[in-house]
Amino acid sequence: MAVSRAKAKKVEEVPDTELKALAADILRDRAELKPSVDIVLNSDLDEDGKTLAMKLFQGGLDDPWDAMRNPNKAVEAARLQQAH
Repeated sequence: MAVSRAKAKKVEEVPDTELKALAADILRDRAELKPSVDIVLNSDLDEDGKTLAMKLFQGGLDDPWDAMRNPNKAVEAARLQQAH
């Protein structure tokens, strides 16, 4: 008689930074946005700048006319805000 093994439930890792949490939140609902999320994550901004850019990007996703839907524009806007 074969013994069936119960499948272990996949435990979702809790992101350890606000930036990772934002990225995970976006990708959970919109996996096709991974290339855009990667643009923000791989930018030359520091952690705070990337977090700001990710917030701007995420905020623009609900409005098709919002310029922040473009991750490059969100990165540039975060860069400009950090410079002030």
